[in-house]
Order: sequence, then structure tokens, then C-alpha cells
Amino acid sequence: MKSIGIITHYYNSKNYGGVLQAYALCWFLKNQGYDAEQIQFDKEKGQSFKHWAGNRYREFLRLFDEIRYKKIYEQIRRREKAFKVFRDRQIPHSEKVFSQRTLKELAKEYKVFITGSDQVWHPNAVCDAYLLDFGVDHIKKISYAASIAKNNLTECELKRYKKALLDYCAISVRERDAVEILQPIAPVCVKWVVDPVFLLRKTEWEKVIDKKPISDRYVFCYFLGSDIDARELAQEYAKNNNLKVKSIAFPNGEVNEWELNFGDESIADASPENFVELIQGAEMVFTDSFHAMAFSLLFEKQFLVFKRDWHSSMESRIVSLAELFGVSDHFCNTKNKMTYDYIENLMVIDYSKKFDCFEKMRTESIAFLLDSINNCVREDKK
Repeated sequence: MKSIGIITHYYNSKNYGGVLQAYALCWFLKNQGYDAEQIQFDKEKGQSFKHWAGNRYREFLRLFDEIRYKKIYEQIRRREKAFKVFRDRQIPHSEKVFSQRTLKELAKEYKVFITGSDQVWHPNAVCDAYLLDFGVDHIKKISYAASIAKNNLTECELKRYKKALLDYCAISVRERDAVEILQPIAPVCVKWVVDPVFLLRKTEWEKVIDKKPISDRYVFCYFLGSDIDARELAQEYAKNNNLKVKSIAFPNGEVNEWELNFGDESIADASPENFVELIQGAEMVFTDSFHAMAFSLLFEKQFLVFKRDWHSSMESRIVSLAELFGVSDHFCNTKNKMTYDYIENLMVIDYSKKFDCFEKMRTESIAFLLDSINNCVREDKK
């Protein structure tokens, strides 16, 4: 039986933020001397036929695009292979792939289970495994920076979460709003903690990067949404400051019209290491991604973060992080902030000053995580 099993959106993940936060939490714990690994959990296996059929139908429709945009999809497939290489080489994980049907078997594999980080508790993504509800008693359960990514839960959702959280040893979440939502139904104090990527310092992330000399100055764009206005602002900023625009294209794995012909260098085959490297080398970052914002802060970059069009309810995580660093004015979430004049007159982020609130919270987050694990281990020995 191994010491710590971590469950999140890890298995077959092709999401930069998801994979990098999984890397961070696992290696932070290993650096602290714990035997920790990611659990390979296949959420899709065992899903309803309707869900399975929907996924197959979307794959069928994509075949037509793959013929039309053959070269682009070849790059996307290279990116998917690069993600697999990163997961296999850089992140310790279980050899066995578990599913909803094998949760009782999974419960026997580890002394302590951690769910998180990322949106494991979003109502549209949550499942028994992400709630550590294995149908087995006396399991040591901790959540670290679990994200609901919503401003509220329905009565039905609250009932489900309340039942699942009853036997947790410790609970922490990634957004401040989530504390207010879960505390009334939680059996223990709910702690607001930093995302796992912040558990590693900049120097530790620099080890991930393939260090190559950067010969050009550029704006880095990473957009998961379809906001044309944000892209146009990025291009206007780059033009006025004599910078190139480098963009990770089609991050969702599908070709779309708003990404075609965007930027001076459109990169569809970037590995997780390339993602970190592109942020580190940028003069300015434009994004609608929480983790692109997080890495911009880690590498002390100027940035602007935008609302993601179809996920307005998910902006609580951006708000929480922006307030923690005192950079809320860099979150362009209103019409008056979506102008070049606003960007031009925006105060630069002064990284020479100390971010006391963040440093305090990081220290408290580490203490919470290590104390929670140690308490579980001590109880297990009784």
C-alpha cells in the first residue's frame, strides 16, 4: 500500500493547467519526503451510454475537419503525444487505470487520498471518485484546492456534497467563494488555499523548461474561449509596441474559425514544457486561462486576463487570484476595460514589492496540507 494517492483530471489530460497542477502537487509532496503519485482514473469508462454516444458523435463530426485541416490536426496529434510523454516521464502515477466500477479496489491502494486540485468539484464534472466516495468506510480523505468554479450550488447539489464530505479529515478549496458555499455543510473548517502550481517556486519551474535562447520579443496569447475582441486587443498592443504575437492555437483540440490566421506564430503542437517556456519568455501575456495567469504571476510577467465567453460563472477563480495579488485591474471583465485606452493607461504590476497576502497564504496552504497528511498518518497508526 502506497502512502498518498492524488485524484484529479489527470488521466489522458491534454489541458496545460490541469497537467501542470498535477505535476506540482505530486512533486511538492515527493520533495517533502512522501510517497505520492497521481491516480489514473478513467472517468469516461463506465459512463452512461448517452454520454458515450455523445462523445463518439463529436469524434465522428471532427473527421470532416481533420480532412479539411489535415496539417493542423497533425500538429494537434503531436501535441497530444507530447502531453503523454510529459505525463509518463515527469509525473509519478499509478500503473493501473481505475474506473467508477473499481473504486472499492482503488480504496485499498493508498493510506491517504487527496482530491484536487482543479475543477474536480464542479457540478458538471464531479463524480464519486472526485468526491472520494468509494463506498468503503475508514478512508483517510483530504481535499487540496478543489474547485467548484461556480458562485452557487443547487439544493440537490448541496445535499450530495454534504453527504460525501461527512468523513473528510480536512477540506480546502481554490476559490474564496467556495469557502462560503461549503462551510455550512462541511464537518470541518474549510480552508482557502493556493493552487498547487504556487507550491513550487519559479526556480523549480525553470527546471521544467527546455532552455533555448529567445531571439524575438513577443506577446503570448492563450485563449480557451472565442472572444474576438480580446484577440484584437492583443494584436493592437503588439503592433503598437513592435512585438510579435505568439499563440497556442486550438487548445481544445478542435479547429475553429477565430483561431485561424491569428497571430504571427500560431503553435498547435506545444508541449506542457513549451507552455511554461512561452510565458516565461513573453513581454506581455493575454489570456482567459486561470493557469496562464498563475504562471504569469510566477514568472513576474505583465498580463491581462479576460472573461471566457461561455463560462462567466467560472470567473470566481480569476477574481480570487487577482485579489490575492492586488491586481484586480488586470482582469478585463467589463466593457470599459475592453479598450486599448484602458490597457495603455493601466499601471504595470510592480514585482519588486512583496506580495505579503500571497506569501502568507502560501505558507498557510503548505502548513494545512502537511498537517492534514500527518494527522491522517498518525490516526492510521493508532
